[in-house]
Amino acid sequence: MKDTGIGMSKEIMEKLFTPQMKTFSETRKKNKGAGIGLLLVKGFLKKNGGEIWVESVEGEGSSFYFTLPIEEPLYKIGSSEEIMFD
Repeated sequence: MKDTGIGMSKEIMEKLFTPQMKTFSETRKKNKGAGIGLLLVKGFLKKNGGEIWVESVEGEGSSFYFTLPIEEPLYKIGSSEEIMFD
């Protein structure tokens, strides 16, 4: 997925796929979202042998990439409640 938004700094990109409780509460107040969507995606991909990363340029936008293996998944997830974060 690619956008042409405001982009992200390196500091933001480094924290993007890790839980940030202060950021969650601030984002929730501003955007009415919990801010955990990317964490759920990362958990799903990791459990299935994939990975996710982002490339971004401030002022130009961001691109998100992910991989999944072609073979059978390493672990099948039946619901989002089964996703565990390291």
